[in-house]
Amino acid sequence: NSGADGVGGANREEGFIKFYQDNADFFTLGKKNNGQFVLTDHTAGQDVITFQDNGGILLTPSNNLTQITGSVGIGVTPSVELHIKASSGYAEARLAGASGSGGSLEYYDDTTALADIYANPTKQLIFRTNGSTTALTLDESQDATFAGNIGLSTNTTTPSDGNAYLYKSSAGAVLSGYQAILETGSAGARATALTIDSSQNSTFAGNV
Repeated sequence: NSGADGVGGANREEGFIKFYQDNADFFTLGKKNNGQFVLTDHTAGQDVITFQDNGGILLTPSNNLTQITGSVGIGVTPSVELHIKASSGYAEARLAGASGSGGSLEYYDDTTALADIYANPTKQLIFRTNGSTTALTLDESQDATFAGNIGLSTNTTTPSDGNAYLYKSSAGAVLSGYQAILETGSAGARATALTIDSSQNSTFAGNV
């Protein structure tokens, strides 16, 4: 061999160093015969850190809590607490809930909840503010439901394409489109009450 001291089992396939506490609780550090190098907590009966033969590192603490002091960079030297950089294309992160669940991104001031964004199993994307109050829901059909007022704070020039817009001009709030239609009625039974066409003619469905 190379002449260096080593620890190994039969055919140098497996070998461990044991670290004891009170001759009972102990950890082992060494190489398994599957090529992985592990730190094992024998009190909990599980591997705590696994250095995989493909270069990956797997953390599996017995209390399922892993704390990292400092910043983490994935593909980059981090400049913030968590920094992800793709080697090509878009950088992506995935939040995968258990079956029947979604994922959320939460914002806190220390221990005070500020806002969050989450996707639920019905494929809605929900924005919540003031801790946990729903402000905006985008559903699976891309319809938007606002819980409060919509404020238009900046004057905008008249749109030049064929889409419909709600915007603010120097004259006030503007509803813009090829023609404007006002519907009224109960849920599921709406009917056109007023139509203003592209020539600015108004057609009322009822009495004026």
